[in-house]
Amino acid sequence: MRDAEATANAKGDGDNPPLAAKDFARAQAVRRGRPALAAGQQKKSVTIRLSPDVLAYYKALGPGWQGRIDADLRQRVKDGS
Repeated sequence: MRDAEATANAKGDGDNPPLAAKDFARAQAVRRGRPALAAGQQKKSVTIRLSPDVLAYYKALGPGWQGRIDADLRQRVKDGS
């Protein structure tokens, strides 16, 4: 299908009209996901080997299991143990 055909089809479709320049002018970019962290607070990607039972425990807790491992390790550092 060529551009002209697509535009003609879109003009006839009330549910999906073609976008005009004014539509693009007022469009806003949407950023999805978590906000970026400050330079000194960005997490680092590492490879770590965990015992199967430890990994199974955290994964069984559901989505966010990697963050929970990080939180548990952070608490251990905070406690100084």
